[in-house]
Amino acid sequence: MQCLADGEVALERSFKDAFPSAVFTNDFCHACEHANALVKALGLEAEDASREFRFIRGLLYRLGAESLIRRVENRYAELLEKSETARSELGYFIKRKENMRYGRLRKEGYYIGTGHVEAAARVLVIRRCKQAGMRWRHQNAIHMSAIHAQYRSNRQNYAG
Repeated sequence: MQCLADGEVALERSFKDAFPSAVFTNDFCHACEHANALVKALGLEAEDASREFRFIRGLLYRLGAESLIRRVENRYAELLEKSETARSELGYFIKRKENMRYGRLRKEGYYIGTGHVEAAARVLVIRRCKQAGMRWRHQNAIHMSAIHAQYRSNRQNYAG
């Protein structure tokens, strides 16, 4: 089993309590947002910042957060000292580096992003709720979606 989320520590703890043997993964797109914020916080010129972001995003995708951390610490140590925001963003990667081994995760067949799951859920809910002549109250749509999710996951116990 894989648990994929945005890196919220409380959410990770909850997942690990409920599913101790699961692989916990930080969403790659969310990690890229933090990488972009990190590069901006370093105070590089726009063109240099853009080039550096593309490079560390590639490192993150191929090798994981550990490579990103090493590069930033080695190459931008002086700039990191000057920027509390940059240190904070780097701390995001340091704290979650075990969940960001994206190259290994992809090789083992795990997902690294939540986009496909979110899109599938959106399509399934819309398909169910927008059939011809149907009108739904918000709360009723939520309950029907829960029933539909249990049915689609082949669960036999439909009592919530």
